[in-house]
Amino acid sequence: MKTSLTEENLLNEFLAKPSTELLEKLIKVKSLQQHILKLKTPLIYLELCLKKQKPTEETINFLQNQVPHHIAINLLLSTTKPNLATFNLILKKLKTNKNLKQLLTGLNCLNLFFLDLQKIFTKNNNKDDEIITDYIKLLLNCFLNKFYISSDYKRTNSRSESETDISASDVDLNFNIAGTKQVGRDVRLRRICLKSFFNLLKFNFKLCWFECADKFLMFNPGFYNLFELIQKKQQDVQVREDTIKLLSMLLEYSKPYLMVAEQSSLKKINSTASFTSLSEKTSNLIENVTKQLLNMSKSGMQTEFFECIGWLLKNSPWKRLKDSRGEVFDFCIQILEKNAGDTKVKIECLKLLTCLCESEYTGFQSTTKFEDSESIIQRYLIIFELKIFGRNIEELNEELFSVELKLFIQLFEFFSVYSAIVGLTNEEFFILWDFLKLKVFKFNNALANNLKNDEIILEGLSFLRKFTVTCFRHFDEQVRNFQFWDEFLDNVLQNILICAENPNLDDTKSVNLKIKQKSLCIEILSNLKNENFVHLKIKRVKFLLSFLLTLLEKTSYTSTKIVDGKEINIFEEKSQELISSSIGTIGVFINYEFFRSYPLFYLDLISSFKDLSTNENLHVRIRSSWTLANLCVSLASIKYNIEEDGFDLVEFGINKDSFAELLECAISASKDNEKCKCNGVRALGNLCRFNLFDNDKEKFLLVIDLILKNVETGLVKTRWNSCHSLSIILTKTSYPEETIPKIICTIFKSVKTKNSKLKIQLSNLILILLKFDHYFDLKLAKEKFVLFYESFLMEDSFGEFSYRELFFKSFKETFLNFSKLINDLENKEKVNGLDLKTDIEFDKMVKEFEEKLGLE
Repeated sequence: MKTSLTEENLLNEFLAKPSTELLEKLIKVKSLQQHILKLKTPLIYLELCLKKQKPTEETINFLQNQVPHHIAINLLLSTTKPNLATFNLILKKLKTNKNLKQLLTGLNCLNLFFLDLQKIFTKNNNKDDEIITDYIKLLLNCFLNKFYISSDYKRTNSRSESETDISASDVDLNFNIAGTKQVGRDVRLRRICLKSFFNLLKFNFKLCWFECADKFLMFNPGFYNLFELIQKKQQDVQVREDTIKLLSMLLEYSKPYLMVAEQSSLKKINSTASFTSLSEKTSNLIENVTKQLLNMSKSGMQTEFFECIGWLLKNSPWKRLKDSRGEVFDFCIQILEKNAGDTKVKIECLKLLTCLCESEYTGFQSTTKFEDSESIIQRYLIIFELKIFGRNIEELNEELFSVELKLFIQLFEFFSVYSAIVGLTNEEFFILWDFLKLKVFKFNNALANNLKNDEIILEGLSFLRKFTVTCFRHFDEQVRNFQFWDEFLDNVLQNILICAENPNLDDTKSVNLKIKQKSLCIEILSNLKNENFVHLKIKRVKFLLSFLLTLLEKTSYTSTKIVDGKEINIFEEKSQELISSSIGTIGVFINYEFFRSYPLFYLDLISSFKDLSTNENLHVRIRSSWTLANLCVSLASIKYNIEEDGFDLVEFGINKDSFAELLECAISASKDNEKCKCNGVRALGNLCRFNLFDNDKEKFLLVIDLILKNVETGLVKTRWNSCHSLSIILTKTSYPEETIPKIICTIFKSVKTKNSKLKIQLSNLILILLKFDHYFDLKLAKEKFVLFYESFLMEDSFGEFSYRELFFKSFKETFLNFSKLINDLENKEKVNGLDLKTDIEFDKMVKEFEEKLGLE
């Protein structure tokens, strides 16, 4: 088509001096559009114009219909900043568009725009939610609509030679969505939809769930659901894999929305059931999803869907939907029988059984004893025959060893959960412990420096760390307790220490494994109870204490290398882990009454805190501060039980100098990380019991200021401990009275909180402060009473209902004392001849408070 002179002049004018106005005029002239597309220079000018101004609807239409995909996208993305107007404009344009070529272009743009616009979008904003909802609906239509996925779908525009070239050019686009002649546009459309859904789920899962759950998981005429897409023959491999990931992600974060599920039949049985139409709908959805996943698993694609079933087990209200749990349990048993030699299937099946056990499925209780009188532990140790214990582990290649090790880890993860939920008989306990002793903890010379054996031992210890917390909860625990700990100390701990004595420092992996083994042993020891120590031989106790204290001073693993001109220990991180485990275990032991017979242990421990409190590793400082707080509590307890314990701390060298060291460490912790502060202030409160400030009033004022600062800000735990420490100071010590007004001011400033435990502690502290009535006048008392009442009104916000009784008890007592103080102050002013005006509003508030507390 020839151009007129006027049109040619317009084109030349644009080429000479491009502008947005000329661009819009050019786009409107159809005869000039082809000239713009053929010339490279005008496209560059077009990009420059778009940078200066937001593209109009006509510009976007022109780009989508005329400009090749990759050029159109680059031009739209070249605007200075993605904006909502452009995003919304493209979205509206695509709503009624059924052209795959244009949909691909538009959806690519929207996805890239959305990544940048997440900062602009606001959750729970109606306007933004409407835009995102429209975006989700568009993606659902493109992703699930059979119109776009049908194999006999005829493209609305025939593929000309030029169009084929454009498609080929899409390969160069950097969208992580490959486009080739072999991969059809319908496949690429689903890939970009999947990518967009992942971004949306991360941004606003709630909105996506309510818009997508039914369409993704239920049958809808004219649309595929995720299960149908996954099972669709001749499906693109990447699309299938990403669809399974999408299904897993949807179920992983679905707990808040699945918990409403309830079957209508329960309404007839239980009149208090909170049944709604949403409950029934969600219940149907869960049953449908379970059925679909089990069917697909049975069809030969088992392992791909085990994780999805696992999330469904964890996130669904199984106590109300019992039938589905039974189906999963039966399915697992069948799979194990059919796939006796498939290790990977066993691993996934064990994960499901573990999930079932965590959901307290009663089927485990009923199968605890089998027909042949074997316990479930015996049965499973036979079913899951572990090759890594059946022959020389050196015969296993790395891949097979790795898979077998995973099976061992998952099997014992199941045993750990089983022992916690169902419980073990003494017989089962010793069967399991004997298996560990004979098969796992092997320390002969041939295996002394074998990496594979070290890994097995490490995983066995990881299991024991969890197991020792749960396995003593049921049945006759005393018998198994004593035998287990004697054997663990003699056969496991001693051997691990011997094997770790002379490591090959050039073998970094081996040394790290041995450090980790020692660390896990120490953490296992933290589960030793006070009564266990009573029955241990004295030499074992002394060995344990000296062993733990030695680890606090230094580590025997030192190998240096030069990095950036500095000499560093390559085992520093693991060594710090060892110190952290040791001080944490000591923190447990220090609470036991048994250790009051070993006062020298306290003295040695005190001398270690100076270095620990300045350690560069935060985790070490956190555990050190916790142990420090426990030590101060224990010392305070000894101080007030001298006659009962039969010794005085001072007699064993624990004097004011020792306490001065502890005080500096506690002050340091109170200024450290939030997780250290909560322990630091707890230590300060108990140290104040020892009257350390007789000649140092300044230091006492510093301590009180530090505690008050932590009352006002920080974690709830820090604030609670700070309040408790203030209570100790005000009731158990000699304190400078000039601090009372500041304490009163700070406490009432901090009284507004939603946490019930903190409010109880604050109320108790206010009760103590009311005893200092000479610091209150009538006006101040009423002001503080109002703040106290406002704190009470926030009561409905707290969720820890187990504290409700304590909450009301504390507030009632404080209210009565507060009211008495105000009455006394009013009477005092009347005696002094002051004419008091009736405060109707205040009296009304007191009456309301009284009614809410049930004191009418």
